Amino acid sequence: MNKELDIPVIPQRIAIVSSRNAAGYSDFINHLSGNSFRYAFYTTLFDAVMQGNETEQSVISALDRIAVNSHLFDLVVIIRGGVLRLI
Repeated sequence: MNKELDIPVIPQRIAIVSSRNAAGYSDFINHLSGNSFRYAFYTTLFDAVMQGNETEQSVISALDRIAVNSHLFDLVVIIRGGVLRLI
């Protein structure tokens, strides 16, 4: 189904599902804000529990909240844990 979706060449409106305290979240934001092309990215964090028994329901709840306003976003990024590595 994802192959059928149109994604902009440079998606700029990003919904993020993560814990606001996750190292990967802050790394991701730093990479976006420090991009060498100076593209502007607009992010909205949907804070979620990313460890333990509450993870599944927390992520589903965040995705449900995003779905209500899906027209406002180009894509959704789910971030859990450590350091972001770009390949």
